[in-house]
Amino acid sequence: MKRLFLVVSIAASLVGCAYRDPYQSLQQSSLARVASYATSVKAALENETPQQVMEKGKKAIADSLKDPSSAQFRNVRLVEYLDGVVVCGDVNGKNSYGGYVGFTNFVSGTSSGTMRSTDSDKYAEITIVANTGIDRACSGKPYSPSSTEIRT
Repeated sequence: MKRLFLVVSIAASLVGCAYRDPYQSLQQSSLARVASYATSVKAALENETPQQVMEKGKKAIADSLKDPSSAQFRNVRLVEYLDGVVVCGDVNGKNSYGGYVGFTNFVSGTSSGTMRSTDSDKYAEITIVANTGIDRACSGKPYSPSSTEIRT
């Protein structure tokens, strides 16, 4: 009986050690994706103006919409994130019926980006975790090039 209790106790301890937050992987993925955007924008800023880089970020988001030519942007800006810079803003696009769906936040690099997940009613916890990257990156300090980085 003591032996059975010992085996059950050890098994329970090992199961407890193996527990991982079920959302941790999703959060890490969101943060890693945004970190890759920051790297691409930082590299692009070495050869291009901030305006050119923001245009690339907007194009990356527009290309992910059903009707890229219908994309409307506002509040587009460069934001410092980690050791780089990301493009943040709001985008509005048309749905399959041809109607605009309303502005939503986005974060992007020079060739890809992510829009805020809005599935909050049914999957509130998952939505919050999936938006971790955009929330952290776009709430950062606005990017301002140093005088040595300004291009004419």
